[in-house]
Amino acid sequence: MAQEPIEIAYSSEANGQLRDQLGPKSKVIATVPSGAKLLILERLNRWARVRLDEGAGPNGKPPLEGWMHQRQMVSREVYEQFES
Repeated sequence: MAQEPIEIAYSSEANGQLRDQLGPKSKVIATVPSGAKLLILERLNRWARVRLDEGAGPNGKPPLEGWMHQRQMVSREVYEQFES
């Protein structure tokens, strides 16, 4: 069973980097477009472990999970202000 998110955020950069491990030198596993919904699973220092909220992955695989730097995301409240 998938871990429940602790909060929701949105990617704030056109090419946000989803990494396989915590840290700036870890492998980039996906590029996240601006406005993509992120389910935050945990926070550690300036990083957050997130799941992309786009349903099941390709070929029935589970949705992508990885680490993003928190400067590459905004809260739901901030995102909704720009959507109004």
